[in-house]
Amino acid sequence: VKDTAEPWQRDARRTPKRTPVTGEFTEVRTSGRASYTPEAHSALKTTVYDGVKAKMRDLRSQLAARDAQLEEARASLKAARAQEAALVKGAESRVAAAVDEQRLDGEKQQARHLAFIDR
Repeated sequence: VKDTAEPWQRDARRTPKRTPVTGEFTEVRTSGRASYTPEAHSALKTTVYDGVKAKMRDLRSQLAARDAQLEEARASLKAARAQEAALVKGAESRVAAAVDEQRLDGEKQQARHLAFIDR
């Protein structure tokens, strides 16, 4: 009798014996469903834990890098605001000086005109 089933179908019908675990996942098929030995389950938990731990470490390093970038941006913003304040203060002092100069010129012209009228 020739077996006409596909290889994956033949494998599903077979029920292999449990083999000793060598730190790898050992899958045992029983009635078409996969189950894991306790040792393999423990190894799976360790592997998942290590994966999550590595992912958390990676995310923490990314967070630290972003925190550093944010702190650098805050320092840059603070410096820009200080520079802006200095520029505004300088501009206000120049405007005040120009206004004082124009006021003095106006007072001089007024005094000259009054002196001309009084003659």
